Amino acid sequence: MFSSVGRVATRGMRMPFARQPVRNLTNAQGDTLAEFKAINAGAPKGDMQVTICGGGNAAHVCAGLLGARSHFNVNIYTPLANEVKSFNEYATADGVTVSVAGRGDVTGQVTHASQSPADVIPGSKLIILTLPAFAHESVLADIAPFVSPGAVIGALPARSFFDLACADKLGDKLKESIIFGLQTLPWACRINEFGKSATVLGTKADVDICTTPNPNNEVVEPVAEVLGDVFGLKLSGIDNFTAITLANTGQLIHPGIMYGRWASWDGAVLGEKPLFYQGVDEFTQEVLTDMSSEVLAITDALVEATNGKFDMSAVASLYDWLTRSYAGQIADESSLKSAFNTNAAYQGLTHPMIEAEGGYLPDFQARYLTEDVPYGIVGTCGIGKLLGVDTPTIDKVVVWAQTQIGREYLVDGKMTGADVASTRVPQRYGMTKVEEIFV
Repeated sequence: MFSSVGRVATRGMRMPFARQPVRNLTNAQGDTLAEFKAINAGAPKGDMQVTICGGGNAAHVCAGLLGARSHFNVNIYTPLANEVKSFNEYATADGVTVSVAGRGDVTGQVTHASQSPADVIPGSKLIILTLPAFAHESVLADIAPFVSPGAVIGALPARSFFDLACADKLGDKLKESIIFGLQTLPWACRINEFGKSATVLGTKADVDICTTPNPNNEVVEPVAEVLGDVFGLKLSGIDNFTAITLANTGQLIHPGIMYGRWASWDGAVLGEKPLFYQGVDEFTQEVLTDMSSEVLAITDALVEATNGKFDMSAVASLYDWLTRSYAGQIADESSLKSAFNTNAAYQGLTHPMIEAEGGYLPDFQARYLTEDVPYGIVGTCGIGKLLGVDTPTIDKVVVWAQTQIGREYLVDGKMTGADVASTRVPQRYGMTKVEEIFV
């Protein structure tokens, strides 16, 4: 049975986050870091080459916001010919206009878009993957031959174990690169016209960011300051990518709300699209709360198993994360349910649906399951299995979700399914001890 607890108790204050093994920066990494520091110091202009990998909602927002700054020359890499054509036809001529709630319109210029990484990756000091997590590894493999020494490479958001994906696909280029990842996407955003404009419906107040390497915090702080200023929010540096993995709230929210709404669905066609966040009910609140509690139990067990060597204090309850991230945008914080229902940034957003005769059916192939399960909650579940932590609600959601998307990850409570190799679960990389996941 699901518990009826409405919210999880607040965890302790965030601890200092510089506990990664200290690795000296290479000359190339140091040179790139100096450029970030110069931007933070108020340098009036620059010519840092930025390449955005992707063509979706977040890619449009990044292109507009970064392209509006005099410090950056923005390129776009997308393997889709129609997207390249649109970007080169519109974004390079008139720029991408981003309408940001509370800030007005921002227009940024794009220099060039290409299907070929050879055209836009060499010389890029900042490479941002604004892609579904299932595309991370293929894109990393595509760009790896062309990555220049000192490049800062990151994902919005990182999802599970982005650092392991980079280690696997970048090869020797990893040694000269700086890797970063955001816990979640900074905005709720939508494309208005492809290659021309997008709207930011809401911006989170605070999002966690991790970098590796990060000796004495000298990397994460300047990177967080530059990106936070451009993106319009606070980016808080945290210790390690395992904390980013466990703190990934998308892995709870998206599969959890989908399960809450559709697990007992009778298959009937709906006359309208149901609200996603504003439709969270008492049952779904219980599911989300139990999943969050189980993540905290995994986190506590991980800290104990590693004798507190790694700081995991960034992993908070879902309620605490929601109210911190959307401070000032939630009308009723009395419960997790009401916090979702009254969050202005979530207003009007619906479940992913497909049209059917007479109405709509749920789209179980949408990223809320196809991304946030194999590249989200399955990774966290895998850590739990390594630690022997009981996760009945997470297991139940994973088993239901894997059935909907036609995959197999969890079998009889073990991470031994036929499709584990297509996830970023630690077991996929042959890891059998929790210490191995801290790279």
